[in-house]
Amino acid sequence: MSADKPRTRLRICLDADALFAGAASVSGASHLILQLGELGIIEVGVPEQARAEAERNLAAKLPAALPAFRALLEACCIGLPMVSDAESVAIAESGEADPKDAPILGSSLAGGCGWLVTFNLRDYRSDRIRISNPGDFVEALRGELLQVGQPKPIKP
Repeated sequence: MSADKPRTRLRICLDADALFAGAASVSGASHLILQLGELGIIEVGVPEQARAEAERNLAAKLPAALPAFRALLEACCIGLPMVSDAESVAIAESGEADPKDAPILGSSLAGGCGWLVTFNLRDYRSDRIRISNPGDFVEALRGELLQVGQPKPIKP
């Protein structure tokens, strides 16, 4: 890699359930993903719909966690663009996502994400993006990082 060409970071989309889990617990893959975002190792994108849903659920179930949640969002997440209703309908009609989840998939695609990380795997069926639960995403990322550390074979 040349010094004048910066390497782009992997951008992922975090769905509301994984965002909630990462904010509600300081252990587990969801929280680790947020930490990786804070460290600048990956970019953690969050659609407005997912942020609002996670915040609403935290307010109802763990209101004391809201200040930390907001600070975490500010420190490690970027907002992803929302898509139009027409784009969401097209995604749902294509069968790539359940209608209520189509805006999240659309946002992740519009935001240039390589992964959509969610616990609701059954709600998404797109082949335009990798869809995974938090634990499987962390395992895949770990595998990629191990490859980076391997010495390159010497050509005879």
